[in-house]
Amino acid sequence: MLNSMLRVYAKDVNLEEAERTWLKLILLDVDHPSQVFVCRMKVFSKAGESIKSLETLRKMQEVLNSYNVALYHKIIKVLYEAEKVELPELLLQELVQGGMKSLTPTFIAVMYMYLNLNLHDKLESAFSSCLEKWRSSRSDHVIYLDSLVKAGNLDKVEEIFNHVRNNKTISVNA
Repeated sequence: MLNSMLRVYAKDVNLEEAERTWLKLILLDVDHPSQVFVCRMKVFSKAGESIKSLETLRKMQEVLNSYNVALYHKIIKVLYEAEKVELPELLLQELVQGGMKSLTPTFIAVMYMYLNLNLHDKLESAFSSCLEKWRSSRSDHVIYLDSLVKAGNLDKVEEIFNHVRNNKTISVNA
């Protein structure tokens, strides 16, 4: 029941009640599902306290002894929704340096953040990095093409579109 209450408070951005509920949950000597931590991260982020969201991620990693991509993806998404650019970038670097696999959803979330915030230079840099380190996907290219169109770089759009069309591994249909 406390878990459900915490979700409601996170949705309503009721930081005071969320913290009160969090403390009650902590006092219970039970295993806490990752969703409880994610709710706490969300409420902090929505309240403009992204550093506390990040601290909650670190605490979750410590308590659950878990360092997986899904956790990183959740916090990056939470921070992205709060339009905090530096922290998702830092977390993505941690993932890359840690050699974690299945980075695609996290990487795409960061690219969408750049696109939505009109950070075209950062998106281009991320896309170039992707090409160097991984096999790029259709999603990577579509986001990059959207960014190029928004930035008005139509010559580059044509170049990338032709590359995508001629590259069978990217799997673009007519």
